[in-house]
Amino acid sequence: MNNKKRLIFVGIGIGMLVLVLAGLLKPSPSLVQGYDKARFVEVLSLKQIELAPRIEGFGRVEPKHVWQAMAEVGGKVIYRHPQLETGRMLAKGTQVLAIDPLEYELKLAQAQANLNATQAQLTRLAQQERNLNTSLKIEQQKLVLAEQEYQRKVTLKKRDLVSSSEVENQKQSLLVQTKLVEDLQSSLKLLPDDRRVSQAQEKVDIALLADAQRRLEQTKVVLPFDARISDVNIEQDQVVTTGSVMLVAHQLGTAEIKAELSIQDMRTLVGSILSTSATMNMPSIERFELQAEVTFEAGNNRFTWPAKVTRVAETVNPNLATIGVYLEVEQDFHQLDLLTRPPLTKGMFVRADIIGGAKPHFVIPEKALHGGAIYLMDNDDRLQIKPVEVLFRDGLQVAIDGEIATGDRLVLNDLIPAIPGMSLKVVQPNAAQADTKEASL
Repeated sequence: MNNKKRLIFVGIGIGMLVLVLAGLLKPSPSLVQGYDKARFVEVLSLKQIELAPRIEGFGRVEPKHVWQAMAEVGGKVIYRHPQLETGRMLAKGTQVLAIDPLEYELKLAQAQANLNATQAQLTRLAQQERNLNTSLKIEQQKLVLAEQEYQRKVTLKKRDLVSSSEVENQKQSLLVQTKLVEDLQSSLKLLPDDRRVSQAQEKVDIALLADAQRRLEQTKVVLPFDARISDVNIEQDQVVTTGSVMLVAHQLGTAEIKAELSIQDMRTLVGSILSTSATMNMPSIERFELQAEVTFEAGNNRFTWPAKVTRVAETVNPNLATIGVYLEVEQDFHQLDLLTRPPLTKGMFVRADIIGGAKPHFVIPEKALHGGAIYLMDNDDRLQIKPVEVLFRDGLQVAIDGEIATGDRLVLNDLIPAIPGMSLKVVQPNAAQADTKEASL
């Protein structure tokens, strides 16, 4: 047994010795002279191009003009348009409601009567003035004659041709005539004041007549524009009170969208337009005439409308941390083709694309951006990793900024691993295949 164990250990030792000798005596692989370890990459020369940021936001469609028909007068509704129903479209000038006008017709007649009375009073004053002027001229002539007669009798009295009583009687007649002339003159002086009072009353009566006429017209409710009825709160024979909302209508034609943009996107948009525009006294985004479009998607269908940016919301949305930008879309409801494109309707959820001002940017493909850095190939054909700032994205393009310059060679490949200083080589036709063959040798 001991001899057998010794033989086993001897056999194991001989086997291990054979393996060691086989490894030592094996010839080394042949070396390939001039083998290049550089990685083949595609490069793109950096340059600045004009590019405008395209900002995306979302919002719901609302009518720009909403009209609430509030009852300006109270009374019983005696007429209701047969098509006054929610969702109906009615033309401008259509009378949709009428309130009993009897009370207001009476007030109009009273106001007209008061005005006529005041105007008649003014006419009487004018005629009275003419009569007084005529009477004054006559009485003044009589006064002259009475004065002359009095002087004649005074002269005759000095000659004792008339009695003293006749002189006294003539003097009394002169005084009476003088008083009559003064009374007429006083009456003429009072006429302008009476006329001003009547003229002021006439203005009051005219205003009351206009108010009565206006209130009578307010018994008829007429659409001020082409409208779609949104809500109806009144029925025929119902009594309404002043201030109650009878119906709500939306103006056809202009739709408004409040698109919510992130604060960063808003900064990008504002930065692009302010850098290309002069300073202004009152900032208004509308004056920049930004291009925009609104898109509505329904299943596999996509519909777009050109839009106009009009203003920016006054506050930031505290829940979403976004800021609203208002866009307007003009629609001609008289030329709508419902088979090819539906109208923008209240409540539609749409996407808004706003294009800012174009300016020179370094623009690279999306695939060349690695997190917050890009790969550059330096003059020694070695890898440099440069951190950059992403300004905005436009499809598969990215506008960046950083310590880069025109003419820098941008590496388009995704290098794994990416080690700064590693050797690179610009890819040539069939170079990748040749590199693979060399590596297999």
